[in-house]
Amino acid sequence: MKSRLRLREIDLKDPEQGVLLLLAAFPRDEAAWGDLQPLQGTSWQYGVSEVSAEAFSHALHGFATPLVRQLGRPPLSSAKKVSPEEGFCALQAGCIGLDSVRCRPCDKTPECYEAPLEGFVFRRVAEAWKEQRHVVVVIGNEFALT
Repeated sequence: MKSRLRLREIDLKDPEQGVLLLLAAFPRDEAAWGDLQPLQGTSWQYGVSEVSAEAFSHALHGFATPLVRQLGRPPLSSAKKVSPEEGFCALQAGCIGLDSVRCRPCDKTPECYEAPLEGFVFRRVAEAWKEQRHVVVVIGNEFALT
């Protein structure tokens, strides 16, 4: 079953920054963090950066420096901020491959990982961190060059 999350994977190439991988959410009327709203109030929220739409737009048009300044820690450092209670795999009962290091958000998170918190978004964010993607919420209005 496909997720109905409205998150955008974006791969940016910048001459100064190199390749920058993002998983971006955009605010909706009912949720300031868009599809990442379930992360608020959990230890997962500390791995999400709020970035300005202006910096985001500049990055989309080839100038990523303002965005990079707003990103904060590297994605895998964000994964380490998730508490054990909110990050250790929910499928641990009876698992033959259980590993206290790998069975949580990290660079070696297995495909079978299920976050103990309700919602597909937690698994998607763990996958993003594993891929070295920064998870961001874009605040404000973007612009487009014509």
